Order: sequence, then C-alpha cells, then structure tokens
Amino acid sequence: MVAVDYGAQAQTPALPRQYRLQGPVVPATATPRTSLRHKPDGVFLSNGPGDPAATAGYSVPAVQGVLDKKVPCSAICLGHQILALTLGGKTRKMERGHRGATSRSRTDDRQGRDHLAEPRLLRVCPIAAQERSR
Repeated sequence: MVAVDYGAQAQTPALPRQYRLQGPVVPATATPRTSLRHKPDGVFLSNGPGDPAATAGYSVPAVQGVLDKKVPCSAICLGHQILALTLGGKTRKMERGHRGATSRSRTDDRQGRDHLAEPRLLRVCPIAAQERSR
C-alpha cells in the first residue's frame, strides 16, 4: 500500500502498517507514476489541513491516474474529499462545521441501565463531500 501524505497527523500514515500493510509514504505532489512504480495493492489518501479544492490542480489528476490503472484507493478526511472531487463530486464548506468539540454520549451498561458517559472528543470536518451540487 502506498500512502499519499496531504499533511496528515504523524500517526495517520502509520495506520496501514498497524494492519500489516507495507509500503512507502509519498508526498501530496507525487505523480501517478511515482505512486504506481511501487506496484501497490492499494493507495491510501491521508487526511490533512485545508480545502480540497486548493489541492485539486495536482491531487485530482494524480488520483485519477491511479484509478485509471484499476488500483483501489482508500481515504480519510481530506483524502476522501479529494477522492470525491476526482469522481466528479463537489465539496462545500459546512455552515456549522466545528472541530474539537466534546459531547456526552448516552450508553447502556450490561444491566440495561442507561447513563451518560464521559465526554468524548469529536473531530468534525468543516468541509463536506456532496453527491450533487445545489
């Protein structure tokens, strides 16, 4: 598996290795030829900061080149949005997107009692991929 690094957090490119998938990490500006010369079974598109449209000039053709060769892609966050743009989707800034909010979640214990769990950190992306534009 080749991981394309769009500015991911340090642990994100290591995630495929946790599942015993091996391969190099290439920069966001890597061409399809660079990614495919490693003969990967798949390409992982990482997360990163910013608007996916800002990277579309180089990321969309690179991802399209990988897909044209029938190499599977998986993605997270920004990588998912770039994949959506590559496949003809649109992205838009969410009106109420937020990051790092905490929220209590309701849980059910083994005895069937309902109670509020401790707050969990939620990371909600402020940009959404859409099937169709408005």
